[in-house]
Amino acid sequence: MIDCTHVTCPRQLMVAEKKGTIRFYDLLTQQAILSLDCDQAPLTSADWCFANTIKVGAAAGNDWLVWDITRSSYPQEKRPAHRDKARLFK
Repeated sequence: MIDCTHVTCPRQLMVAEKKGTIRFYDLLTQQAILSLDCDQAPLTSADWCFANTIKVGAAAGNDWLVWDITRSSYPQEKRPAHRDKARLFK
C-alpha cells in the first residue's frame, strides 16, 4: 500500500492498493471521496502531481497510467512502461 497527501489538499489522503485501486479519503470525516481503477495488478507505485492536483499517475503491471480525477475513474492515458513490469512512477 502507498499513501500520500498533497500540500494544497491537506485534508485529503491518497491510498494506492496493490490490487489496483487508488482511493482518496477526507481526513476529517474519514470517508472515501473518490476511487480510481487501474484495471490491472499489481500496482507498484502511485503519485499525486505536485503542480496539478487533478492529475494522478501510477505504475501497474507493465504500464504507466495517468488520470484526470475530474473526468473519470478510468485512466485518461495508459502506455507500456517496461516488459518486465513497471516499478516506480513519479
